[in-house]
Amino acid sequence: MIYKCLLQAKAWIVFLLSFGALFASHGLMLVAVGLLAAYGKTSYLLVIAVAVFLVVALVTISLWLWAVAVHLKKRVPKEITVSSALFKVIFFMTLLCIIAFFLLVLVKMFMSITIPRKFQIVFYLLLLFPHGSIVYLVYFAAKIIKTIELNCYVTFSDFAGEFFLILVFPIGLWIIQPRINKMAAL
Repeated sequence: MIYKCLLQAKAWIVFLLSFGALFASHGLMLVAVGLLAAYGKTSYLLVIAVAVFLVVALVTISLWLWAVAVHLKKRVPKEITVSSALFKVIFFMTLLCIIAFFLLVLVKMFMSITIPRKFQIVFYLLLLFPHGSIVYLVYFAAKIIKTIELNCYVTFSDFAGEFFLILVFPIGLWIIQPRINKMAAL
């Protein structure tokens, strides 16, 4: 399964799939903006390529968090109960918000539909939810990692380091992923 592959993958593979794709999408976005500035138009294929790379990056990061929080959770000792129900609810609500944002952007871009200002304001306010929820998703993943390592209940002070490493994902991934590889191999 893909979760097992992500848990056992080398750090550089996860990095390339997530931030390599993100950097590629930003590079293509700069080219699209340059074409727009120089010629007054840009290629739809270029815009679609930006979207595809962005989706690959977001899906990789999301699946990595899911793999750590849900599938690696199976390695938590039986006597320690950690519920992942809230994680799952917040995870899917965040994905729905992000998908809705992409759909709104696509509708606005390709159909040239004018969206009422009140709806745009409400929608952008709703986009604050994913930003806050990512903090909880990272919190839960860090808690699972430290719980497995220590084999006991943990408090935030026990896993604050892991929390901040995952929060700065491109850097922290190089430190966290080898530890996850060892846990997944057990």
